[in-house]
Amino acid sequence: MKRRAIAAAGAAAVGAAAAVVALVAGTTVGFAETSTSSAYGVAAEGVLEIEPVPYVESSDGSTKTDSLVELPENPLLNVAVAKVSAGDGQASVKLADVSVLPANVQLPKNLKDLQKAVDQLRGLLAKPCDASKPKLPEKLPKNPLTDLVVELTKKLDPKPLCDVIKGRLSVLELGLVEVYCDGDQGGLKIADVKLLGHKIELPEAPENVGLPENPLLQLTINKQVADDEDGSFSVTGLELNLLDGTQVIKLGNATCGVTDVDDGDEDDQTPPTATKPAPVTTKLPVTG
Repeated sequence: MKRRAIAAAGAAAVGAAAAVVALVAGTTVGFAETSTSSAYGVAAEGVLEIEPVPYVESSDGSTKTDSLVELPENPLLNVAVAKVSAGDGQASVKLADVSVLPANVQLPKNLKDLQKAVDQLRGLLAKPCDASKPKLPEKLPKNPLTDLVVELTKKLDPKPLCDVIKGRLSVLELGLVEVYCDGDQGGLKIADVKLLGHKIELPEAPENVGLPENPLLQLTINKQVADDEDGSFSVTGLELNLLDGTQVIKLGNATCGVTDVDDGDEDDQTPPTATKPAPVTTKLPVTG
């Protein structure tokens, strides 16, 4: 009798323990972990480094903002106003009065090969560009810069192009740049754009559109990238690449983090990820 009582008590204890384990396992509370959202106005990598400025990031979902009036002096770009914001799966950038490779720019010494080509081209085109109707010489030395200029003058009015070559105008001017993302979507709005002295109309910039490939200059507009590892989604308004990465300039970057919810289901542990957009290579629509 005594042994049966002890055995029954032991079985009851085991059963109670099993019930507690089942209860705990069955009532695991889900949790949410938010990856970082961030935004910055401008940045440069390569020969001349410009740390992302102004820069904000939010890892707790609260909205962070910052702004600056006029970028510190440098030979690559000027920005009059920059405002950035980042929060819960959202980020935005607003830039005003942007000049990339401004008039009379003198490039950093490490870009001397490019500066040499620019100076050579300016010398060769000094007289033709001063004419009432500029016309390129039939023969120009072969280098990436002259090849690009020859290709562009087939489609563009050479007079504004001459103003850029002679240092009277910036290579790229933008009155307004707005970059934004919301979750795994985003885009770019730009206004008052002049590229090589010519106004161009981009009412809705397509994703990952850019200049025809050449070894001198790569310009990518509305660059969108989805990170398969953490599920974040990033939009860079404009990215200018000189001499195959020797100098890279970025204007406006908005990165949206995501919320990873764990509901205790072992079969569903993969965070949602954004679809990676297919790169598009095309020519910019240009109007004189």
